[in-house]
Amino acid sequence: MQKKTLVGLVAMALAATVSAYTVYDGGKALRQNITSDSPVGANGETYTDENGGKWQYFRTNNGLATNSMEFGKSVTSGIYRGIGGNSSRTGSPFIHVNTTGATTRDGVTDGATAPGEPLDADEFYIHPGDPNAGYHFVVVRFIVPEAGWYSAFLTAHDVNGRGNLNNSAGAEIRFLANNVLQARGVVRLENFDYSSDENILTRRFDFQMPVRWMAAGETLDFMVGANNEHNSDATGLKVFVTKEDAGRFYDAGLAMTNNLANSSLNPFGTDALGMWYYFNVDTSSARNSGNNESASPEEFLAWAPGNLTKKGVYRLLVQYDRNAGTRGFRMWETEEETLPYMCVNHSTTNAAYIAPQEIVTHPYTNLVRWTMLRFRPPRSGLYSASIVLRDIANRNGSDGVMAYLLVSERLVTNRVVSVETWASTAHFTFGPRLVAANEPIDIVVSPHNNYFADGTGISAIFRREADVYDAGPSLAALDWANATRPAHPFADALGGGATWDIGNSSSVGGTFTTMSYAFKKESNGNDYFGYGVASDGGLPRVMVATNRTVNLYSATSQDNNDFYKMGPNELWAHPNNSGNKFPIVRAKVPSDGIYHARAYVRDISYNANDGVKLNILVGGYVAATEIVSIDGDLAPLYPREMALDGDRLWLKAGAALDTVLDPRSTHTSDGTGMSVCYAKVGEGTPSVINVDITGASDSTGRFSAHTGLSREGWSEWNKWNALRPGAASSAECWYCFEADGTTRRNATVTLTRDSGANVATAAVGGASTLLNNYVSSSGTNDTYTFTISALKKNEPYTLWLYSAKGNATGNASFTVGGVTKDVEETWSLNTTKMLTRFDVVSDENGVITGTFAAADANGGAFNGLTLVGDLPKYVSAGTVMIIR
Repeated sequence: MQKKTLVGLVAMALAATVSAYTVYDGGKALRQNITSDSPVGANGETYTDENGGKWQYFRTNNGLATNSMEFGKSVTSGIYRGIGGNSSRTGSPFIHVNTTGATTRDGVTDGATAPGEPLDADEFYIHPGDPNAGYHFVVVRFIVPEAGWYSAFLTAHDVNGRGNLNNSAGAEIRFLANNVLQARGVVRLENFDYSSDENILTRRFDFQMPVRWMAAGETLDFMVGANNEHNSDATGLKVFVTKEDAGRFYDAGLAMTNNLANSSLNPFGTDALGMWYYFNVDTSSARNSGNNESASPEEFLAWAPGNLTKKGVYRLLVQYDRNAGTRGFRMWETEEETLPYMCVNHSTTNAAYIAPQEIVTHPYTNLVRWTMLRFRPPRSGLYSASIVLRDIANRNGSDGVMAYLLVSERLVTNRVVSVETWASTAHFTFGPRLVAANEPIDIVVSPHNNYFADGTGISAIFRREADVYDAGPSLAALDWANATRPAHPFADALGGGATWDIGNSSSVGGTFTTMSYAFKKESNGNDYFGYGVASDGGLPRVMVATNRTVNLYSATSQDNNDFYKMGPNELWAHPNNSGNKFPIVRAKVPSDGIYHARAYVRDISYNANDGVKLNILVGGYVAATEIVSIDGDLAPLYPREMALDGDRLWLKAGAALDTVLDPRSTHTSDGTGMSVCYAKVGEGTPSVINVDITGASDSTGRFSAHTGLSREGWSEWNKWNALRPGAASSAECWYCFEADGTTRRNATVTLTRDSGANVATAAVGGASTLLNNYVSSSGTNDTYTFTISALKKNEPYTLWLYSAKGNATGNASFTVGGVTKDVEETWSLNTTKMLTRFDVVSDENGVITGTFAAADANGGAFNGLTLVGDLPKYVSAGTVMIIR
């Protein structure tokens, strides 16, 4: 059987239209141009890089990049090559770049007790000059090559490492657009213990220019100068300018500025700018202790899922004209109080340290009135993000803010932002990752115990890197104006043979019946089109607003009414109470491959109910399932909105990928907003080995008597090796077969009970079926060790561990590679959480080792495993003959 390497998500793009934005790297441009002792640009010339970006490198005697003078010398000594003010490599001012292609500290260490911060590949190594001698600012200038939308990012840090010894005042960082100051910061290594690398704390300055339209020939200047005096001011600097692909970037500041220029809507959204919310969040229930300190990050993150936008917790901010040239939203409608607020500098110049189109926010009190900026993308896709938060209050005594970045109310990262802690900025990034249309991405800003001087600047740019298969825009694109009903199935908007269909069934995994009744419904002045059944008021149904703007679904209460606005390309689904009550959005994939499905769902009917359950099915098997409900008594047990993943799904061309909405006990108030999408993430077929822990009577030779789909593999790959625990001190499954049932490997699985007792006999609960038997652990100290041997050395593998009876007997806990997890995902055989995944690398002997134990005194079960990856071929044992 021929095997191919699994292709990663970023490399996929088989069915995607990739965004065509261009990134210009100032350091890379200089490094590529330094091929001699007289590089182009050394004397103030303009240098054009490989992408068409235009750069200049020079020095100036003031902070506005005017009255410029070229560098006097070209210096190419050592691993840093560049331009200097005199013949010495260390003579200041100079601008060099790391040419090694790797991160290095060489050349930036000034004494064993004060090592400088390392420099990344292509990072600038800059030292300003003496301000008393003139021309002390070093300038990296980008000249816009052609008109378009541009953003910029800089990050600077102290690399000299002598601040504690020389009491340096640090280096001054400036960013200018068209010679207008946008931002200023200072970097230095003051007053810290430099006895070891672990104690180095560097004040880093990050800044991101929000997206703006720029004409050809306009300039962006990145400057490093001496802050009063130039001792120990060596600075690492990275600068990037991005020409954005219009229509594929979503900028928080640009959206807010456009909003305020019109009607100050909250939420605000368009198909082009995305949908934006400006929130106040009451987090008082995140902490149970009686004091008035802010919730800890751990307390907040445990509380956030299901609670961030729960009724009574959030409140939309109202319009507010703040001083210092900013406008936006605040908590109160009267003038008595202004905190919390979220405003934007809507002018073209810097205002009170806030750059044009930069948002500034300020939370209030410790446990209530945190601020939150929420973005909902208007279309599903592979998204990346670049988010910069910075302390703009710059006041002594402030302990700063805690900033959180969450996707679907699940943490991506969090950081303290404070001048006092020398972490005055934070740069958050993610992606590319699959995000469904209208799925929330949140930036939460909380006090860090004290809300004094917590003014925080936010620049957030989200970029859709690639389009994916998306049900919403595909349904909206149908010819609903035609008198005839659109045909079933209908093509995906991307084409390529992918199709969608709308239907229903009498059970989850039941027979799919096409809903051929097409109709139009008007709600709050907006037209919705879609499919339903002809009886019982058209339920179940799945609809979409064809104008794809922000539309209001009929919430029965005006309290927080704006939260129920439908987003662009969002489906409006509703189940029924009887008959074929389960609405289904069915995808037929265009080719063989490995797929990632994602569905975002939210409760948009205000009345309390028991919610709905969303399911992702592959060939009738449940790949993922979750409940959502707005009922306050059920949250956060059941969130009011969430994203559901069906990851690493092996599908043949034309296979059905179903998203099914279950009404649970009643369909009352089950109006549901839903986005359904998927992307092809891989070709090829790595080896898959399944092991079923089973009883002696449940096995046939080397195989388990039971077959069924494992967590990964094609639908016909359903063979399981049998591991039969018994009276011996350990149990072994040797020379395992792949899931195709014919390809043999040397891989061997061994299971041993660490207590010294025999391996427990597999228990049987009810009828004997696949993964129904298991070895049991009575508590956290009752541990089993499992090894998988005869693998390739130092090879990455995916390991799935099953605890199908975990919820019945207690929770299982698995540890592999130093990482411990409980069961956390669902798959195929039931809809309870029954498995967990580890991405692990085999050791130098080709072995993977892990442990299993109960997570608590309630006991736990271990039912089997699936191993996926590149396995060595089977080599049978030979006979050795010795002839004398």
